[in-house]
Amino acid sequence: MLSKTIQYYNKRSLSVDVSAYTRVLDGFRACVGNTPLIRLPTLSKETGCNILVKAEYLNPGGSIKDRAALFLIQDALDKNLIKNGATIVEGTAGNTGIGLAHLCNALGFKCEKIDILRVLGAQVTTVPVVPFNDPNNYNHHARRYAEKHENALWTNQFDNQANRNGHYLMTGPEIWTQTNGKVNAVVMSTGTGGTLAGISMYLKEKNNKIRTVLADPPGSVLYNYIKSGKLERTDGSSITEGIGQGRITDNLKDAPIDESLFIKDQDTVNMVFKLLCDEGFFVGASSGLNVAAAVDLSKSMPKGSTIVTCLCDNGQKYFNRLFNKNELSKRGILIATFIPDVLLKKKSNIKHYDDILDGKNVYEFAEYSQWPPFLTDSTFDLNLWRKHCWVNQVSLPTRDPDLYYKRNYTAFSVCKDVIRIVDSIYNMKTTIAKVEYPETLAQKVRKIFNDDNTLYAKALEQELHFVINKYSFEHTVYNALRGRRPIQPPEVPFELYLNETMEKTSKSCDLCNYQNMTAIDSLGRMENQYAYSAANAFKFDQWHSMFMPRQHDITKLTFEEMKDVFTLAWKWCQAVHKQSPSHRFPTILWDSLPHGGASQVHPHIHATLHSDHYYGQFESIRFASERYYRNHENVKEHRQKNYFRAIQDIHMAFNLTVSFNGITVLVPITSHKEYDIIVLAENFDERFIKVIYQIVQGYFNKLKQYSFSSCLYLPPLSPNQDDSGSTPIYYRIIPRGQVSSLLSEVSSLDLLSIYNVNKLPAALFAEIITWFQKI
Repeated sequence: MLSKTIQYYNKRSLSVDVSAYTRVLDGFRACVGNTPLIRLPTLSKETGCNILVKAEYLNPGGSIKDRAALFLIQDALDKNLIKNGATIVEGTAGNTGIGLAHLCNALGFKCEKIDILRVLGAQVTTVPVVPFNDPNNYNHHARRYAEKHENALWTNQFDNQANRNGHYLMTGPEIWTQTNGKVNAVVMSTGTGGTLAGISMYLKEKNNKIRTVLADPPGSVLYNYIKSGKLERTDGSSITEGIGQGRITDNLKDAPIDESLFIKDQDTVNMVFKLLCDEGFFVGASSGLNVAAAVDLSKSMPKGSTIVTCLCDNGQKYFNRLFNKNELSKRGILIATFIPDVLLKKKSNIKHYDDILDGKNVYEFAEYSQWPPFLTDSTFDLNLWRKHCWVNQVSLPTRDPDLYYKRNYTAFSVCKDVIRIVDSIYNMKTTIAKVEYPETLAQKVRKIFNDDNTLYAKALEQELHFVINKYSFEHTVYNALRGRRPIQPPEVPFELYLNETMEKTSKSCDLCNYQNMTAIDSLGRMENQYAYSAANAFKFDQWHSMFMPRQHDITKLTFEEMKDVFTLAWKWCQAVHKQSPSHRFPTILWDSLPHGGASQVHPHIHATLHSDHYYGQFESIRFASERYYRNHENVKEHRQKNYFRAIQDIHMAFNLTVSFNGITVLVPITSHKEYDIIVLAENFDERFIKVIYQIVQGYFNKLKQYSFSSCLYLPPLSPNQDDSGSTPIYYRIIPRGQVSSLLSEVSSLDLLSIYNVNKLPAALFAEIITWFQKI
């Protein structure tokens, strides 16, 4: 059995600095560690425990092994075992080698370590795969290589206790600090043993009641060794890489490990896809195993316990194994969580998300296709449509088609073409919800309707109009009668609230005093006539900054001021992409006023540039676009292959759009709330910003909606290098309720279930069409 004794290690040159995110870091070496500790909301809710993960894939080399690489080299430097120009040797085909290659480049060493490592400048020697006790094992090759060369070091990641000492000095304290000491258990898989051993040693010194648990895959001896002290392998082999072991490494010896869990590959893979679909994390198998173990451990923990594990790396390196249909099938692994067929390497004939997965249908990741370009002109003749097809009622065709389409409409090809596009994306239906009122309540309801018997009759048999997008799964129900409900007036009239708030906050506004009270990112402060930038003090992405007008009162914002804000944000996005070309996906977010999601009264937008993909909600729309294209690219009678243009065509047919040259404003039939507006555009330019300004002014002056949330997604940068999956300019704005109320009109129903909208789209469209008469 592993001993429960804990040894103390001198801190030497490593130290914990949890304030690293508040300052500029000096090079690759300084970026290792201090990763976020993230709560997984879905799994935490399901288990009743706080499931926390260290986001180790955010280390600069992409994995937790950056820490081991740093600890091993730092230890050698502290002991004067190497000097400038030294050759670092390690027996590894994985993340430790990548981390060492990065650090050697940064520190001026040579790295003796296949594909990605060569790109990083490492010399790679391949050897046969044999057991550790064989002299030809890769570890022994590495040792002999280092012994034969002057100024060379074999880092010996498995048995060099500098590995675990570093986690004792750095990772363990990070977890303790980030949880404020309120951690009840830590559970992780292990390969070298360094991470779990070092973390366990530190945490046990702080609180010996913390449970330390080793999670083990099939084919490893560690599960049985912790349980019984016997070096007996569990059955089978594992799809995981870099974890599990056939011996007890020096890093693992004497580590205070309380217990072990055996995690099957099926549970590991299920968790990998659950993390992707439910939590939004794209990770490798070891991360899936870690979180599966945390969930398993939660079953024996009191409710409300805090369990910490880690996400070791992302899933990109495992396409050919973990995300490979044939590989999973060979191992008899099924996917319990649905993965959209847009992620398949090969095109799928599956048409609906509710198809049942079996062993023959396992989903793999693939690249986006090159879609036809988005254009704002209609692909059908609107005049013919209105002449022969559409009655142009204010409601949507959710019931008998004869109520919405003109007589003999099926005789005209334009009618059939448009209806085919509508039916390809949306399902619409009307149901009747009957209700009976006691006499006292009936009198109240009649009063609400001003004793209108027709409206009262409709209240007894209410029409509910359902619209669902079959690709994005946006789902909206319309009940116009709900909009007539008496609503509690705001605590303070909004005009009074606005005036008092602006006067009060202008005197102590951090964003007004931006030179002294706002942070700066590595690009420095950007300014123009009416706007300036500031780094967000609490980031939610690597590249994340804010852009503000000098005007404090949002209701007095001029077009020139708004243009300067968005222009500056776009300039920043281009500068970020130039410095870091892998960051290609720009997002701009704007929450107006407190109680609408903003922390400051002073108007400000957030700009981010993400790598790999957009954030979840828009990326799901992008996935929907790809799936739509694949389903229709070879269907001759289906003329429209671009999803966004098909959405635009449908709303044009229902008379819910106003278009300019290259810009379309539409009221979506799957609205999230009343006054939900979308703008699609071919280009991001001054005219586009003018449209956004008109919408905001309409919100303020016509709708009296001062508190809103909006998003702007710009197409991926570097289109000449890769124009696959290229989206149009996409803007969406949604109100967040009365600005003077502490209650938000957005509820769990809207955010987590079905969107409940109490006004039909045509009612809003009739209003906003008047906002653009001067454009």
